[in-house]
Amino acid sequence: YLQWEFRPDQRLRFGQMKTPFGWENRTSSSDLFTVNRTEVGELFGRGLTLRDSGLGWFGRVPLGEGLRIENEVTVTNGAGLSVQADDDHRKNVFGRLGGRWKTKPVTVSLGLSGAMGTMNEPLDPEAPDEPQLSFEFTRFGTDMEFDTRHAFTVLEFAQGDEKANVPDEGGTLSAWYLLVAGKTQWDAGPVARYDVFDSDSQRWTLGGYYGPPGRDFRALVTYEVFKEDEFRH
Repeated sequence: YLQWEFRPDQRLRFGQMKTPFGWENRTSSSDLFTVNRTEVGELFGRGLTLRDSGLGWFGRVPLGEGLRIENEVTVTNGAGLSVQADDDHRKNVFGRLGGRWKTKPVTVSLGLSGAMGTMNEPLDPEAPDEPQLSFEFTRFGTDMEFDTRHAFTVLEFAQGDEKANVPDEGGTLSAWYLLVAGKTQWDAGPVARYDVFDSDSQRWTLGGYYGPPGRDFRALVTYEVFKEDEFRH
């Protein structure tokens, strides 16, 4: 993308970029505490893919005493990663407004996110006669982060309504998760996450990490237990 910093801490981008929604979706994979992302990030924090082409406004407003406001909004094609053409001529809008307070050794943040738009699933080559699956969606979410000397905690919730062009698809969906990562003097610690999708699907992620976010070298090991109403594995 091309970026223009039109005033301190405020930037306009044109090109391909992440769509802003929640905490996890905006965090690089190299800075996460788990190997796999949650249902909140995979389903609600993006359109067809995490990155899309369009125009974005990203910034923050310092208020002093370690407090700042964070603002992010994108208007994109909705056609997905590395696709220049707009497949339905309607745009997707994703945005987040948040606040962050940082004072040693504590950081607290709270954010509200929203999104609306459309997405068209790719055609199935094995069923060329079936219609292309298309969705119109509206979503909202909230994220909270609490970082201290001994632990890092994130809680996210998201909900969305989807209207599909075929019966028995779409509807109202929700998901949430709670992640806790312990901190030690050895730059390593345990990680636990409870991930819920639409109340009938739960996943426990347990493991550990070496190296805090921002380090040049990090290692993550996780074990997942996934459970649904009809089966468990």
